[in-house]
Amino acid sequence: MREYINLTNVYTNTIEFGNYVVYRLLSPNYIDSKVLNFYNYSNDLEQEPVVCLSNKSNECIMSSNLFERLTNQNFINSVKGDVIIFGLGLGLILFPLLEDEEINSITVIDNSIDIINTIGPIIKNYDVNDKLTIINGDVFTYYQQLNDAKFDVAYFDYWNIVDTTIQTDMETLKELYKNNIKETGQIMYWCEDLFTNGIIN
Repeated sequence: MREYINLTNVYTNTIEFGNYVVYRLLSPNYIDSKVLNFYNYSNDLEQEPVVCLSNKSNECIMSSNLFERLTNQNFINSVKGDVIIFGLGLGLILFPLLEDEEINSITVIDNSIDIINTIGPIIKNYDVNDKLTIINGDVFTYYQQLNDAKFDVAYFDYWNIVDTTIQTDMETLKELYKNNIKETGQIMYWCEDLFTNGIIN
């Protein structure tokens, strides 16, 4: 099983840029017992130090809290080969892959140039094998620029909250990107296992 790194050791100071802020906080981990049971996680931490990426309206876009780690674990455990990921965030799911020998390349698409220019270089500092490419683009149109490029895994992780919008978007995105997946490859998305197993509906 691949393991996350502690992002509080990466983002040690508050960073304000554009419409965003990265900061550390003590996060209350109020997670539905159905979710914890599904992941066989028995210890619901009352609170833990995490890093949060928010906009200036104080809407959390991404954090390193327990829910994020649990819901992305299946992806970081199973991914191999050439990977394309939609959504940069804080790089939570990237750090476990950067030095892994089973990962050939990682292409990340994000629609915020501010996040790319500020967070991207921090993550690239850990990219000792030069596997990571970060590109500014929109999830619903970037397929037009991929041409014949093929990936082993496409992972969509750009939503801020978990709701049925994810499933609706995925029906569209699977059709848009199906030609860019290798014959043995797959398309995955954040919280897919919770939707598939009826934990979230």
